[in-house]
Amino acid sequence: MVGILNNKMNIINDYIYKMKRDGKSDDEIINFALKNFRANITGRDINDIIKSSKEFDNEFKRDAIVKKEKILLFDIETAPNLGWVWGKWEQNVIDYEKEMYILCYAAKWFEDGKTFVRALPDFKEYKKDKENDLFLVQELWALIDEADIVIGQNSDAFDIKKVNSRFLYHGLTPPSTYATIDTVKLARKYFSFNSNKLDDLGKHLGLGEKVETGGFKLWKGCMDGDKKSWDLMKKYNKTDVDLLEKIYLKFRPWHKNGPNIGMFREGLVCPKCGSNNLQSRGVSVNKTTKYRRLQCQNCGGWSRTTKNIGDNKPIISV
Repeated sequence: MVGILNNKMNIINDYIYKMKRDGKSDDEIINFALKNFRANITGRDINDIIKSSKEFDNEFKRDAIVKKEKILLFDIETAPNLGWVWGKWEQNVIDYEKEMYILCYAAKWFEDGKTFVRALPDFKEYKKDKENDLFLVQELWALIDEADIVIGQNSDAFDIKKVNSRFLYHGLTPPSTYATIDTVKLARKYFSFNSNKLDDLGKHLGLGEKVETGGFKLWKGCMDGDKKSWDLMKKYNKTDVDLLEKIYLKFRPWHKNGPNIGMFREGLVCPKCGSNNLQSRGVSVNKTTKYRRLQCQNCGGWSRTTKNIGDNKPIISV
């Protein structure tokens, strides 16, 4: 009998949630419940309905957005290290002559505007020193400093550490704190693709592919100052970020325990994409607590409320 009653209130709570989203009052919700569930409604149920309605008032505000989070997608291309070796295959480097530096970066504010690319020739200092990435690095530092979340492909292992190295080299302090999302890590954690490379993921998922570069000669052409090489490098860099965004959008609803978009907004919103278009769909249960389960109608991701709605206090095995 308890199971039947609990199921009844779950159904009613789903209706309460939907009506609250539509701006209905407590009286309208009670009248709706009496009309549609009259044979099964008790006095205690009425009190529970009023209680649930008040809880949704505190938990959900229709126009939820107060400050849109700043999410930066980015990718860098670097010059190789220059050193001395005795041979070509699996050699120890005898000595370094020059450390790597950043050739260019592509970036985009997520779902907001176009992808932009900045390369060394875009700065006036390039005419004097073709390897001086100071001003490019300062510009990239400012973008990352502005971001709340930074997204990249293998960025935790490569791009972020490389730019941090250049920040430190040029005497910059760390940018303000930010969360990171690495699409390679998402691919490895939630799926089993034959390859987690950006180009292979794009082709497999039907999202596009990388620009063909012709190999190292493109990098060498850029280091030598060849304009055609720079034009192709910038196109290559931009396409990587455009493809990165498409792949992330595919992965996003699967991403558990990532940065919570709800922390940047007010009200009940999807923690993955920030939409308030949520549908209450049953409950999420663990050993001792029960929560309302929600599915986002924008990205398809699942979430739950933080308030325990369970009435019974089960014992657990030890």
